Amino acid sequence: MRVALPRQILLSKSVFDNARQILHISDLESHDSVTWLNHGAFRFKGRADQLEICEVGEVGAGALRPPPDTSEAWRCITPDDIPVLGWRPGLDQEIPSLPGWTLVEKLGEGGFGEVWRGKNGIDGEIRVFKFCFRADRARSLIREANLFRHLRQAVGNHPNIVQIYDVYVDEPPYFISMENVPGQNLSAWAKDHLDTLPLESRLEMVASIADALQVAHDAGIIHRDVKPTNILVVEDPDNPERYWVKLSDFGIGQINQPQFLLAEPVPGYTDTLTHTELATLSGSRFYMAPELLMNHHASIRSDIYSLGVILFQMIRGDLRQPLTVDWRRDIHDPLTAEDIDHCTAGNPHCVTQALRNWQET
Repeated sequence: MRVALPRQILLSKSVFDNARQILHISDLESHDSVTWLNHGAFRFKGRADQLEICEVGEVGAGALRPPPDTSEAWRCITPDDIPVLGWRPGLDQEIPSLPGWTLVEKLGEGGFGEVWRGKNGIDGEIRVFKFCFRADRARSLIREANLFRHLRQAVGNHPNIVQIYDVYVDEPPYFISMENVPGQNLSAWAKDHLDTLPLESRLEMVASIADALQVAHDAGIIHRDVKPTNILVVEDPDNPERYWVKLSDFGIGQINQPQFLLAEPVPGYTDTLTHTELATLSGSRFYMAPELLMNHHASIRSDIYSLGVILFQMIRGDLRQPLTVDWRRDIHDPLTAEDIDHCTAGNPHCVTQALRNWQET
């Protein structure tokens, strides 16, 4: 109330984030042109911490602009945090650059922004939209779209890889549109299904992930962020006991072999392929290969390591269990143990002898 303009509704970010994913515009008695805005972080006189201020309002009725700086409060943007201010997605909201597409469900969020499911009001098509709220991270959307374009040109559409349709980065809101997969990510799905899933089915799911990675690797692409939340599980409508998986989110992926880039240039991609980014610590440390933790370049083996951790967790039946030095006590099949060894070994050529030594002891 110290900064709000007349007819302006300001909210803290936590209230703002909760409200826009549950408030249906159709529930309001007034007209339907409601918009959600993020005005960034403000400092208040007498407060040491910053407060992120957001706004909800009707177009033509509310203020819908940042509160002016005063001696009581003023907006602050630090060099380390350059957000894209203004429009934010909300339930029943139309995407500004895609007339006819309305957001119907929030699916998740992360450091890049948010993921929503949207519906085309003309033909009923459903797509998934990944929005980015930081200009410096919009590069990851370009990278993901271009990597997928390169992958599609190399192998076509693969049944175990989520399809990407379009990328919008000319002006905010920045986003990519993707295939709608009617399922859950592996992490969420496993909470209700993994305990009762037969071992054979668990191995089939991991093998499908391996197939998708092999296709990407054959096209010269490293995923670099293989983890359960980037794997989607879809139930077979004709057989509830059968499932298939799709690998998603190539946002921090890289082209591993320069000859692919030189043989088939991808516009807008070369400036995202640098040695610094090849050694970045982006990704989930839980599944990150040791060479990445050491700030070394990523390779195909980096993805294989992540797959090995997932293989161990799927067999053990617990995706919260890290791969510790005593993991073999939970794996009783020697062939499976050898697979995990090969996936996670720093020097795969020494694995066979190490496995023999372990079996002898």
